[in-house]
Parts: sequence; structure tokens; C-alpha cells
Amino acid sequence: MPFSDEEIKYAIFQMHPTKAPRSDRMIPGFYQKHYETVGHDICEEVRYLLSFGSMLRKVNFIRHSY
Repeated sequence: MPFSDEEIKYAIFQMHPTKAPRSDRMIPGFYQKHYETVGHDICEEVRYLLSFGSMLRKVNFIRHSY
């Protein structure tokens, strides 16, 4: 059964806010602070990554609003 949004949110908020897996990665504090904005997308990405072992292509898509 896929992880629920609440389970993923719980895991994100259990991480130390300033720790990162590598120096070029986003820190958990960003996701914690902006969870209301990015939470749905992060949960979708986590489930995809755990199911297929790769990231969604749209993760690298930057939307500009000029």
C-alpha cells in the first residue's frame, strides 16, 4: 500500500531542518517551512520514487511567472 500524505509529512518533519543528503540538495527545513505550498508535490514525488526508483521528470521543471 502506498504511503499516505500524513506518513510522508511526518517523516519530513522528523528530519533535522539543516541536514542535507549532499551539499547540493535542498535541506529539509525548506520543505518544512513551505509544506503548505509544496507538500502535495513532495508526497507525489516520494511515492513515485519509492515505486519506480526514479524521480518524476517534472521535478526539474521551473515555472517562471514574469
